[in-house]
Amino acid sequence: MKTWKVSIIIFSCITLLSCAAFDPVNIGKIQYDKGNYDEAAKWWNEPATNGNMYAQFNLGLLWLHGLGSTPKNLNEAANWFLLSAQQGYVPAMPALAGVQLQLGHKEAAISWLNLAARWNNQISQYTLRKMGLPVPQADLYQQQQYALMQKKAEQEQAELMVIGAFFDAINTYYGNKSVRIQEQSSYRPKPPITSSKKYEPPVYQLQNSFMNADSDSKTSPPKVLTKPQHQNLVNEFLNQSCTSDISCGGNLICVKPVNSYTGYCAVPVNESGLEQIHPRRERSLGQERFPACTYDLDCPTGFRCNRELNACVKQ
Repeated sequence: MKTWKVSIIIFSCITLLSCAAFDPVNIGKIQYDKGNYDEAAKWWNEPATNGNMYAQFNLGLLWLHGLGSTPKNLNEAANWFLLSAQQGYVPAMPALAGVQLQLGHKEAAISWLNLAARWNNQISQYTLRKMGLPVPQADLYQQQQYALMQKKAEQEQAELMVIGAFFDAINTYYGNKSVRIQEQSSYRPKPPITSSKKYEPPVYQLQNSFMNADSDSKTSPPKVLTKPQHQNLVNEFLNQSCTSDISCGGNLICVKPVNSYTGYCAVPVNESGLEQIHPRRERSLGQERFPACTYDLDCPTGFRCNRELNACVKQ
């Protein structure tokens, strides 16, 4: 019978049982990483004897490679790998199969390789391909993953049910409490107050006008004077554009076309055309984004809508 020679892959990572700091398997792993193989064996011997599959696998590696004072012995390695594999530890299965192939137990080795391949062990799948044998599907691994997903879904569903019951209890408690409060109190909410006052756009007595000039022109616009007492104020700001109410001075405000950062100073008046004190607007600096009016009907009687200036102008 042809002898199969399969190289044994050295496992660089020693298996850990858990993350507990004082677990003997973990302490042995720390000693192993430091090269203290004999010290590692002392920590692994007891749990391996007591049936710990991780410690059994680790001792099998010491016997397989002859580390420290542990001599190389394939039979001892196979015995420890077998104890670990029989408990379902998948990495021990291809390790056991490799030793069995070296000892001439081909059929037993193939059986362990097939079992590990069904658990999606890549080392076993690769070895079977190298031997020219069919590789079984990882059905056991798929079943395990499906069971884990189903268990997780059931846990999430249970958590959602607990959360739902919690909020139902809160709604029931506060709902009943609200009913009791309304029954004991004569208070009834009042309907919202609505204003009957019609919105009126801002009204300005313009200092500068473009009624007879090009909208892009900002030099020597025609004068619009409705009250002689404003003559000096008009002359002072006649040829000066503005960027905000502050740049106009006095009681004048800065009127800007839509989407423009600059405009012209104007005298604010009421619906009767009388000047009114107008506070400085905090948002007068910057770009004007909204139109003051669209049609003459949007302005009070005696005013017309000047869309170029974005204001209602006293006629």
